[in-house]
Amino acid sequence: MKLDGSQTKQLTEALMSAYPSQEKLEQFLLIAFEDKNLNKIAMGDNLETIVFRLIEDANAKGWLTQLIQQAYEYNPGNPDLQKFTLSQILTPCENQYLQEMKQAFLACCPQEWHDWVEDVDSLKKIFEQLQQLDNERVMLNEKTSDNQNVQFVKHLLLNETISTTPLKDSLEQWLKHSEPSFFLQSWLEPRKKEKKVSSEKHQSNIPTNLIIRLVTSSVNQRKRYLVSAWFVPDGRNHKIDLKLKNYEGYIPLQVGEKEDFSLKEIPLLIEEYFKEIKTKGYQLSSSTFTIVFFVPFKLLKEPIDCLKCQKIEGISIGAHYNVVIRHNKRSTNFEEDWRKKWESLEKKVRHSNTNTLVYRDGDHRELYTKLPNNSKIICIKLLQPPSKEVMEVIEQKSVPVIVLLRKNVESSSYQEEVQKLRKGPIAGLINRIKEKRTQAINDNTKQHIGHHLTLLWENPYLLPPDTNFAYSNPKS
Repeated sequence: MKLDGSQTKQLTEALMSAYPSQEKLEQFLLIAFEDKNLNKIAMGDNLETIVFRLIEDANAKGWLTQLIQQAYEYNPGNPDLQKFTLSQILTPCENQYLQEMKQAFLACCPQEWHDWVEDVDSLKKIFEQLQQLDNERVMLNEKTSDNQNVQFVKHLLLNETISTTPLKDSLEQWLKHSEPSFFLQSWLEPRKKEKKVSSEKHQSNIPTNLIIRLVTSSVNQRKRYLVSAWFVPDGRNHKIDLKLKNYEGYIPLQVGEKEDFSLKEIPLLIEEYFKEIKTKGYQLSSSTFTIVFFVPFKLLKEPIDCLKCQKIEGISIGAHYNVVIRHNKRSTNFEEDWRKKWESLEKKVRHSNTNTLVYRDGDHRELYTKLPNNSKIICIKLLQPPSKEVMEVIEQKSVPVIVLLRKNVESSSYQEEVQKLRKGPIAGLINRIKEKRTQAINDNTKQHIGHHLTLLWENPYLLPPDTNFAYSNPKS
């Protein structure tokens, strides 16, 4: 072992802290090394000079590692020696496990201190903050069974990644010296169980998405589609920086050997995606999992949600999973107004005359007059399939949510059913439409509204990661 200038300074300070007089240093050296005499190795006018020369001799003659180990073993409770020996263990693997070190650092901090603890981006800063936390406890006269370095190591050992590496053995050995009476397993087991329960509960509340994009095949333009797919294990909006086009956490899924697929083959393909997702260690919750189809215009009117689920015979994918549709064209032209309206939706606003429009006519010009610039309309319910012109108006006006009936209907009962969907927040439409699809399972006449509802759910933060969209400023 060789030390650089900075490490030599740190070790000098640690040894002076652990053995604060020449007499104590000499006593330690005689007990730990029977053949080492401090007076013969290092002479000087003050303790700092003596310690420095002791380290120089050990460094030059190859017994520095033993010096550090013995100094720590004879005074394992000294925080400066603890920090130095711990840094010798962790520094070589800092780049590899820095994220785990950050997590352990935050875990050993009291919850009420999280707001003022600054971000850490290096092991050096972690040690500085641990020292600051110890100082703060001293100032507050708080009693604790161990210092922050010890707490830090305990939480590192609790980390699943660290617990499967050779680093684990070194940390356990360090902890055994720092706290000889501490029984590691009795501390770890209940916390591992608690962490597992907490993690499962947390994961069950995180929205997950399977993005499936269909593009018309140039070989078989009418009936077959090129398919791309991504799994998004954390669908919360802050994960994506739209202006920088920075997508975090998108996992591409393999399509298979076939180049293109028919719509009838999509459910089988979805099951293959599920298998791949599970092999990557993810569990899907039906309450928070959504299949997001990006499709060309001609498929907006297709009953994609009515495709039969491979997992359960006789059940549609729209009844078994949350299913929403997106327009391929729209994903290439991002409007700032679109983002603002989506953020309003996420505040759980309820349907009202100011944010929801039920449109019965198919005339795009009339629709245009009903949607002036800076309109607050977040949701449009179309009582008949839209033309391209109608969709262009909706997209131009940055309306993020569209509920449409895929067939022309005169029945007042359908119109009443659409009106009922207005109950509750707009953000709850996915669940309410899924309920309608579930209610339609036993209707063999295909007259139930649940057979004919398409939900366009244009979340501007959830886009295929290879989308080449244009970013536009708000309209004046």
